[in-house]
Amino acid sequence: GPDQFVVGMVGRIERYKGHEDLLLGMAELPDDLRRRLLLVIVGTGPDDELERLRRMAEHLGLSARIHFSGYVPGDSVEIAGQFDLLAMVTKDFEGFGLAAAEAMAAGTPVLATAVGAVPEFVTSEIAMLVPPESPGDIARALAAIMRDPDAAKARAALARAHIEGFSAAIMSRRFHRLLSL
Repeated sequence: GPDQFVVGMVGRIERYKGHEDLLLGMAELPDDLRRRLLLVIVGTGPDDELERLRRMAEHLGLSARIHFSGYVPGDSVEIAGQFDLLAMVTKDFEGFGLAAAEAMAAGTPVLATAVGAVPEFVTSEIAMLVPPESPGDIARALAAIMRDPDAAKARAALARAHIEGFSAAIMSRRFHRLLSL
């Protein structure tokens, strides 16, 4: 519906990726926000992890608010552009955070955990950053984004301009310059 808020999580479904933290955060949302939110989990993973997340969603009363799409072929930036928000809530390590970068390139607001290399290219000016393994912080960030989507869109516009500095050509020139010293 027009009032629905679609959050996407894209990538391999593994325990360290923080899906459970997002589910727990969703469960903490006030009823009016939780009823509007739809979480689309794009990706595959071990059957036991998918089943664990499904059971958790059922236990939390969120089954109707979550869709496991499996693998979706196509351009990942276009897929990220379908969401009102991309969540990347990794628990303890993220080498780069490609899903966040693709969402930024699509102009989609991002909610991410400050882990690994993510804080090197994602700041609080261009996305919502939360500590890892913190469902309460995730819930507060989701509520803030849902209540003020214009602020989230403004951050996303800044993020789109910012991520252009991370193209393959630009990064190659920077590495070449660095290695030429």
